[in-house]
Amino acid sequence: MHLLTTSYNIKDNKSKKVGFLIPDGIGIRNYLFSPIIPHILEQNNKVIVLHNLPKHVIQKKAEDKLPNLNFLTAEVAPELIGERFIREATTYGRLKINSIRKSNPTILRNWKKHNLTWKQKLLYLAAAVVGSFFKTYKKIHEWEKKREQIIRKGKLYKIAKKQLNELKLDSLLCTHQRVPFATAYMLAAKDLGITTYTAIYSWDNLPKARLVMSSDYYLVWSTYMKRELRDYYPHIEEKSIIITGTPQFDFYQDSKLILDRKSFANEYNLNPHKKWVLYSGDDPKTSPYDADYLNDIATALAKETDIQVLFRQAPVEDIKRYQNTLDVHPIIKHIPPKWEKGKTWSLFTPTKEDIQLLVNLSMHCHVVVNVGSTMALDFAHFDRPGVYINYDQPHAQNWSVDIIYQFEHFKTMNGLDAVGWINSKDEILNVIRKAIDAPDSIAPDRMQWKKRIAGTHKVLASEQIAKKLQENF
Repeated sequence: MHLLTTSYNIKDNKSKKVGFLIPDGIGIRNYLFSPIIPHILEQNNKVIVLHNLPKHVIQKKAEDKLPNLNFLTAEVAPELIGERFIREATTYGRLKINSIRKSNPTILRNWKKHNLTWKQKLLYLAAAVVGSFFKTYKKIHEWEKKREQIIRKGKLYKIAKKQLNELKLDSLLCTHQRVPFATAYMLAAKDLGITTYTAIYSWDNLPKARLVMSSDYYLVWSTYMKRELRDYYPHIEEKSIIITGTPQFDFYQDSKLILDRKSFANEYNLNPHKKWVLYSGDDPKTSPYDADYLNDIATALAKETDIQVLFRQAPVEDIKRYQNTLDVHPIIKHIPPKWEKGKTWSLFTPTKEDIQLLVNLSMHCHVVVNVGSTMALDFAHFDRPGVYINYDQPHAQNWSVDIIYQFEHFKTMNGLDAVGWINSKDEILNVIRKAIDAPDSIAPDRMQWKKRIAGTHKVLASEQIAKKLQENF
């Protein structure tokens, strides 16, 4: 099914100016590569993209030369010490309250910080001490309002307010709710009477206290996520939460992105007659022993002449820790993500080519294997099973899959047989063979799980978001 444009019943014929604040690289995929902006432009409206992205990345998008579309640089400045202290203290407070309310101590693991300077260690220690005294969400929100007052006194807020005042926007959408510097822009917009929106980026963000800004409206994936937002942030009124779905899954409904199996195989030097098993890597923090699991998979499947293992690492990582495994297992075909590297993880940016790659991997591979990755959701869009590894490596230290699968967002699977499980090395071959030969016997509830998290939408998220950004003024 192709992505279709839609004619909206906008309240008046006055041209609107819609702003997108893209504070990190991940927003490119969902908001620059999806049809959201074209949907808005086709109504004779104007779009301004404020961004903190490398010039060469934006240049590629600017080459589309869409009329009434302009790119401007968003100013960035370090957080003021008081601003950051309150943000960290309220974050710790929320994590602590969340962990108690949900009887889930793993929520507090999101507070772990690494590679800190001694000054940063002192700041986090003090923030944790203060945050531990917060007993209610109401008290936390009061402190969050104090943080906003500090931000309003800062230089970045004044720059943002001046820039936004000159642009005369009707609405502003921040594409990622967790980037601290974007708060100044969102506050300035609200103070200028610009209707503000932010989108909850991922299915695991809300329990992790990763909402760092307030907004007039919050775009969420599903009824499940709406309930979560009301649960963890009770000060947000229900009327401010809009269920739209997420644009990142719209691409799976675009038939123009799908290559036939033979063409895809030729492009990546694959055998189209074999069964493809994708191992999708995690970041080192989530799965520090990922290379060992890939080795286990390749070893278990080495004698299966009808199987080829494909490997895609996390986009923000190179393959250094996997190299030895790749060298000794010819059964593995490495297909790296097509992302532009950045100076920091937040400035790594996906490409259009990577979107097509993901769509075709999800379409043509028979099963995806990993440690708790969202790729199981991607595969569910084509009714392909996902399989989670559920055993520890014998040399693992200070890490366990038992902790990973206790994370709060995995409760979305409660009551559902949503993924397959590999509980030991000895089970690898049997589970993967079942996923290939009898896919309905592995994770039969995967489509229900996908609908619970991402929602069921008759209209694509791109169209719904475009419509909201033009109507709610």
